[in-house]
Amino acid sequence: MKTLAALFIVLIGYSYSQRNYTMTVDKINKDLYVYYTDFENVTCSEAKQICANLGSGWRIPTKQESISMCIRKKRLKIKDSWYWCKSNDTSNPAWSCDMNIGSIFANYGSSNTCHFRPVKDM
Repeated sequence: MKTLAALFIVLIGYSYSQRNYTMTVDKINKDLYVYYTDFENVTCSEAKQICANLGSGWRIPTKQESISMCIRKKRLKIKDSWYWCKSNDTSNPAWSCDMNIGSIFANYGSSNTCHFRPVKDM
């Protein structure tokens, strides 16, 4: 992963910079930030590792958060593709969301690849 230049967080028009990352996060719910760009063609386990590498709090979005992101996909610059999402259902850990129409697919298969957009609670 390339080192990025500066951290920019946007909160309803307010921004500040910090650290050595370039990040624009978008507030879609009152308590959720969305990472500024996609990670493409990653497995579910790679998505989890990306979250760990980004630092504290970054994670795979829930099914409900993915639907919310789909509704705001133009603003978030989300592609019409499949994205990883998660569920509390431990028997089906690998879910995906079709951002073209907002449908959720269970048991997608953690060895398959999807796009991925990390999220973080405020």
